[in-house]
Amino acid sequence: MQVNGQLHPKLKRVSLVCTLILIMAFSGAVEAAKEVKISGGAINFHIKTKPSPDEQYIYTTDVLTLEWKDKADRENIYFEATELFDGEAMLPPESIEAATSYSGYQRLDTPILFLKADENKEVEVSFRLSSEAWSKAGNFHGSLIATDQKGNAIAGIGPINIHAHVHKYTCLDVDAGEDGMIVVDADRGPGMYEAERKIGLTVTTNTQPWILAISSEYLRLSSESDSSPIPPENIWVRLDGSGEEANMAEGLVLSGPAGKVTRHELAVKVKTELEHISGIYKGKLKLTLSE
Repeated sequence: MQVNGQLHPKLKRVSLVCTLILIMAFSGAVEAAKEVKISGGAINFHIKTKPSPDEQYIYTTDVLTLEWKDKADRENIYFEATELFDGEAMLPPESIEAATSYSGYQRLDTPILFLKADENKEVEVSFRLSSEAWSKAGNFHGSLIATDQKGNAIAGIGPINIHAHVHKYTCLDVDAGEDGMIVVDADRGPGMYEAERKIGLTVTTNTQPWILAISSEYLRLSSESDSSPIPPENIWVRLDGSGEEANMAEGLVLSGPAGKVTRHELAVKVKTELEHISGIYKGKLKLTLSE
């Protein structure tokens, strides 16, 4: 209550107590931050292409160094990672690992000891990211949080940023021999013939589900001749492991998820008619990959 411009004595006491509590809380947080020197800044990972099959981890040159300041009140300092997000996409904390002066690489989904209370020298911490993170393209952001052994946050030590930039990657590999041609030896007159070899397809993408449209061009006699070419309506493709065949006049559409390597094998069959001269016919499938 204010009387003639003066605060009531009880209100003065309440205001004074609140001010003292705020000053004490703020000073404690600042003091805790001053006790440990942490150098190195944010931890950054860059995945520019799909890791090789034997590459289990992506390493970063970014490191953290920690050391106690003189006359600090000490306790063991642990850190654990948060989830890394890019919109709705997420990299889990167990995909990030740290190697400290006290252990090899350990997952950061639980508190990991970075600095012991009785440590008298500077320690360095290195980081790596599971190569499985490649399966989701995006710019992911998260943090390292200082905790005690039980995972309780330590006041005064701010979060350390973690960034993972996973570049978009889409690739279609085709195994169809040296010249990439379908080869059919139609040596017995009109009838059904299988291509000499199957065609292998491998689709790899980390962006979004994909669609692969398959059609065929005309197959033509390899020798100089006036023989009619074999049209798409006389060409069929069978997906390996499936009894169903797709006529190339209509084409074949395959699809698959992002973040996985998908392999298919195609068998090609053709039908020759009376107008087709016996011999070796060659041509190509048309493959169109979209997302």
